[in-house]
Amino acid sequence: ESGDTPGWFIFTHQMVRQAIYTSLSTTERASLHARAASGLEQLLSESNFDNAAEISSHWQRAGISGDMGHAATWALRAGKQALAVFSYESAFRSFKQALEAGNQLNDPDVQSSAMAGLGRSLGPLGRDAEAVDYLTQAFDRYVESNDIQKAVKVAQVMFTGSSGQIAMAPIYERALALEGLSASDAAKIKA
Repeated sequence: ESGDTPGWFIFTHQMVRQAIYTSLSTTERASLHARAASGLEQLLSESNFDNAAEISSHWQRAGISGDMGHAATWALRAGKQALAVFSYESAFRSFKQALEAGNQLNDPDVQSSAMAGLGRSLGPLGRDAEAVDYLTQAFDRYVESNDIQKAVKVAQVMFTGSSGQIAMAPIYERALALEGLSASDAAKIKA
């Protein structure tokens, strides 16, 4: 235990930390991850996502002891943060975690957001077919829930390669046929 802060531990070597960690029961580890995630959430302001991936990871590892809603929220934040700095592999991992949490929660909003994020992260990685598949699923879900703005955002995803653009053509056409589509949104889709 650290002499400066009660309840905090400093390990002299990674192997010592790992030995102690593996000696804990699954329930104890999950409880510690939930406490760590909750503590990190309290330290961060809503606008500071620097540790979003770490918080998401703790909530995921907390499992049943944790709150999958928190895990999904932080995974989505981490994915968006990674996209903003062009870290597509990290974005992919975070959105995949968000989708898993959304599936466990059976939450269509989380699932749709995660699918849209997966599509946005896979395109730049050259995985156009997978990207278009996720984007199509997200688009369909948004249209079904009558969330036209989010459906339009999905339709505005651009690909650098022609194969992605060609595969997105049906989504572009369907988006242009949506009721309530503004002229500026239509122009962005056509661009």
